[in-house]
Amino acid sequence: MVGMDPECLLAVDSPGTAWFSAAAAGLSDEEVEDGLRSLQRLACRVEARRDELIGEAYRRGIPGRRGFGTATAWLMALSGDPAAVCRSRLGVATSLQEMPETRAAFAAAVMSESRVRLLAEAQERFARDEALLVSQAASVSSQSLPQVLGKWRLATDPQGAEADTDRVSARLRGSVGSGGLTGLAGMLV
Repeated sequence: MVGMDPECLLAVDSPGTAWFSAAAAGLSDEEVEDGLRSLQRLACRVEARRDELIGEAYRRGIPGRRGFGTATAWLMALSGDPAAVCRSRLGVATSLQEMPETRAAFAAAVMSESRVRLLAEAQERFARDEALLVSQAASVSSQSLPQVLGKWRLATDPQGAEADTDRVSARLRGSVGSGGLTGLAGMLV
């Protein structure tokens, strides 16, 4: 995607088709579904390109040269997004620099940003298994992906997985309320 013209990105999924130019209410069920699938692929490509540019800006030190104390502050000023969103994007963008398989799958719209984010969070532990995890992340449901990553973590790093469980367990507490119902309170990180 290096050097890609932004207009080319917009042409990727045929904006001239009916689903793109007609009012949604006038579309057939198939056109609505086709439009949603096409827009999802386009969104993945745009998000992948955005993350590539964020990663490059970070690598070059552009935020500091522009007078910002942090890359997050720079991205907040540039995008208008809140700090948490910018920190997440920076984390994904910098992780992707070390994840060639994931980066390629993201750019090809094989995986959504939410799946890429989950892989990026596990990136430092999975370098040797990246191709396998990318394949699994692309083929399982979004709801199943955290469990797939958890099973992988348990198989490859049992002590780390146990430490994660202990950290979560330490922040949760249960109580039995009226009528025998059990309540759970705490914070998951």
